[in-house]
Amino acid sequence: MGFPRPILQIVCPSLFLGMYLHNLHHDGSLLTAALATWIIVLVLYVLSIAGCRLYMGMHKFMDVSVGITLRIVGVGIATDGDA
Repeated sequence: MGFPRPILQIVCPSLFLGMYLHNLHHDGSLLTAALATWIIVLVLYVLSIAGCRLYMGMHKFMDVSVGITLRIVGVGIATDGDA
């Protein structure tokens, strides 16, 4: 078993899109309801892919949880917390 690379690839675009949407909301270009809707869609997307990988036996729970945690930490470090 290696590092959970596919999970990292799934979470990364979702996090960056979420941060972009947050910045739009912060600038006043996006309504709160629209931001909440997009966040729910992104979370459901990540959870559905992770759930499918668990169900199909491609990964174990630890792979998925560590992959998501690593990507969240990596994005936080790369953006220096400026979300």
